[in-house]
Amino acid sequence: MIRFSRIEQHLADTPIYAAHVRLVIERQRYRCKSCGATSLEPLAWVHPDRQATRRLVEAIERDCLTLSNIQTAHMYGVDDKTVRNIQDNLVQRLERNAKFETPEWLGIDELYIGDTPRAVFTNIGDETLIEMLEDRSKATIITFLRTLDAPTVQAVTIDMWRPYRDAVREVLPHAAVIVDKWHVVRLANHALEQIRKSYRKGLDPAQRRRMRGNRYTLLKRRKTLTEKEVRDIENWRGEFPDLIAAYELKERFYGVYDASTALEARRRYARWLASVPESLRIKGGPWHELVTAMSNWEGEIMAYFEYRLTNAYTESMNRVIRDIDRSGRGHSFRVLRAKAIFGQEFRAKSKLASQSKRARRAFDEDAHQYLVHLGELSEWATTRREPSSDLMYGADLHLVAAYLHEQARRAHNRHGDYWQW
Repeated sequence: MIRFSRIEQHLADTPIYAAHVRLVIERQRYRCKSCGATSLEPLAWVHPDRQATRRLVEAIERDCLTLSNIQTAHMYGVDDKTVRNIQDNLVQRLERNAKFETPEWLGIDELYIGDTPRAVFTNIGDETLIEMLEDRSKATIITFLRTLDAPTVQAVTIDMWRPYRDAVREVLPHAAVIVDKWHVVRLANHALEQIRKSYRKGLDPAQRRRMRGNRYTLLKRRKTLTEKEVRDIENWRGEFPDLIAAYELKERFYGVYDASTALEARRRYARWLASVPESLRIKGGPWHELVTAMSNWEGEIMAYFEYRLTNAYTESMNRVIRDIDRSGRGHSFRVLRAKAIFGQEFRAKSKLASQSKRARRAFDEDAHQYLVHLGELSEWATTRREPSSDLMYGADLHLVAAYLHEQARRAHNRHGDYWQW
């Protein structure tokens, strides 16, 4: 190699006191005597693929999965396309190397980004997000399940989406399949809502005024009613007996989940079913969907009473993400997945006790509302456990939700692209 010439290079560097920095350097070029190929003087601190220093690229990698691309570009004085390219390379590297601990209790649910449902996998015991998939088809689910250490998985909670059950049966035949009780009792609420809306249509204006606010009251569990709400229901009982009868049916169905064993739950359900008028549970009736679901998914629904696992925290996180999607222009699946799963601030590598109280509180507000709605506030404590080591457990749902709440607040309070994902 012989000296050939010197060139001037302009390199982006990390900011100094928030001021964007550009380095101007002279760099030696060399030429090979044999083949005539040219090369640049090697500089370890210059990134080989970017017109930037290594420390700048590393700083962008550190922030691009927590901040938006536009925020990151603005902070470091580079083009947002540069941030996207660095982010793409980072995500590819993380996806290639990441290996999460297989959970004993696996949760499968979905969230909608735009109009497309995406399968979400959580570690129920450690309350972490371990994967989000492009869709929720059986083939996609099977492909992911085959990456897990199958013998480790003891139970899987799902909603009543048949491809979930079929995929688990095929790949994890030894694991218990449990239908999340939220998806079951939601059908009871839906039946009550159908009856309430139909009933309301036949009321005169004065009666409607007397029933103002009844939806919220009727959807609550009896044991969570205030004294005023109890009085309201007793007053409605005389004037609107059919509506209160529907409320009583809803409450008795919830009582199925108060059973201590699957056998007792089956007996309670049999008594409940016998109390539902035939006209209300035939096809087209308000209780038909629930009765059909109980028939088609009886085994998986009753498996709840052995394990008592729920997707409570997954559901509350999904609601937060949907709120953010509505608050702005929406976020691509790829960006949302990368930020949630690989964002350094969300990684759950140590015990949950080390999390900030603020992050746990931001998430627990949503989960608290969900559990109060079910009337099972104390139940979650029986299924949670602490990670036992510094293994990679996935994205901590508490920290993800705290971050998403903050992004939603910024999207709501500010205008312009700077604060958008």
